[in-house]
Amino acid sequence: IIKAFPAVNRFLDSSYDNVDLATGAGSILGVTNYRAGAEERLRANAAKSKGYSQTLSDLNATDPEAAEKFVADPAKAPYIMFNKDFSELEKSLKDIDNEARDTRLADGISAADRKEHLASLEAAKKQALLSADAIADAIADARKEMQKEANREESLVPALQ
Repeated sequence: IIKAFPAVNRFLDSSYDNVDLATGAGSILGVTNYRAGAEERLRANAAKSKGYSQTLSDLNATDPEAAEKFVADPAKAPYIMFNKDFSELEKSLKDIDNEARDTRLADGISAADRKEHLASLEAAKKQALLSADAIADAIADARKEMQKEANREESLVPALQ
């Protein structure tokens, strides 16, 4: 059914097990209805940042002038600037998750020690996600400022002509 009717995907979650009518109807109507937690935002921002940085590297190798134009885009420049930060936060999250899994599976650790260690890992994860959200907020602010500046420059051009 999914291959015959691709629009059916809009009504299924990522596991293809559960039907989500609100998301499907929202996607058809152009209204977003998705769950975006801090981890998902970090992953999305890290992927976008990595993609922009890779594109910039490719352009710089082949067409430096196009690379300058690419990096001047107010929607892309902040992601390129924070690429390393997003990558490090994403790696930290993976490391914390792996350590939490190992702690849960470890033998020879008392229940109290296990609980204490898992609580400290959860606190570290929360801090990493707060940092990621702070960077995302800074990017949003920077994009707004860059857009304002671009609009200001555009409004000056007709006055000068």
